[in-house]
Amino acid sequence: MKKTYCIVEASSNCASHHDCWKEIIGGLKANGWHSSSNPKKSGIILLKECCITTKEIDRAIKDIVNLAKKGVQGEIFLGECLSRTKSFIEVVKSMLPQLKLHTFTTSQEFFLQLKESYEKPKELTLSVVKDNSAIINIANGCNRKCSFCKVAYMDLPLKSVPMEIILQKIKMAKSKGIRKIVLNAMNSTQYNDNGNHFQDLLEAVLEIPDVYYQVNGIVMAELTDKALELLRDRRFFSVQVEVQTFISEVRKHMNVGEISTERILHIFEQLRGKQILSNLIVGAYREKDRTFQEQLDLIQSNNLFFLSVIDLIPTPGTPSATMNNPSCSKAKERIIKAS
Repeated sequence: MKKTYCIVEASSNCASHHDCWKEIIGGLKANGWHSSSNPKKSGIILLKECCITTKEIDRAIKDIVNLAKKGVQGEIFLGECLSRTKSFIEVVKSMLPQLKLHTFTTSQEFFLQLKESYEKPKELTLSVVKDNSAIINIANGCNRKCSFCKVAYMDLPLKSVPMEIILQKIKMAKSKGIRKIVLNAMNSTQYNDNGNHFQDLLEAVLEIPDVYYQVNGIVMAELTDKALELLRDRRFFSVQVEVQTFISEVRKHMNVGEISTERILHIFEQLRGKQILSNLIVGAYREKDRTFQEQLDLIQSNNLFFLSVIDLIPTPGTPSATMNNPSCSKAKERIIKAS
């Protein structure tokens, strides 16, 4: 079989692994591999899919089953968080033993299994997306244990990217004419590079002039006053800071961190005028009609209409999946009411 590779992927908003995939594609081309859209005629098939929600896991299962039905002979590699979902991998291996299944978490680990040469890129990898913005990971993984989040129950502890590397990438992007930078992380507020914390990173990036930032992964319960004050700078034009819910009992069982409603409203008020990416999760344990209505009244009285509303789809293997959550019909009823 020729040295061809096929990527099977689903759309994902997660940018945590852009650099890894870019290195893999570059390394494959350097080793004489060619891209193909036909998995049956490919020597290797790369599964590039997310697995945070039940819907995404179902999509990954469907794609793997389809590969088995097609009778692919190539080696199948599971990357991104999919490679960390041990129970999923065990089921696939037991149900579809004919597939040559491998997992990897780094580009180096991938090439080691492929038995191909691998050289770490001499120049830093820079991921540029369609709107000509650069996505720069400041940390990978997360140490929190939110009850609904799959990442919390994977082998994926938070690891911060050295500040020096982050600053070098920002300067590289600027030299290429890129002025919009996405500072990306599953949890940016726990950033810690040898004593340099989130607020220290914010101060450092502001020292590079004429660059504008979107900051992802801000955990409200961990956001310090100092970091909040820095985020008010106009060059931080967009922030992702999820509220999840204003209902204290629901927050408790979501395990998203203790924080008062007054503090949440204060944070939103301080960030007003920016693009705020945030949402409400509907249909979680201990959510009642009365408390849900109180939440809607709070949103209306404080003009928090930027909040998006999503329903809780408990991911298998997380505590939320075993809780007595409101029924799907009740959750949809509340979503319609909120919308």
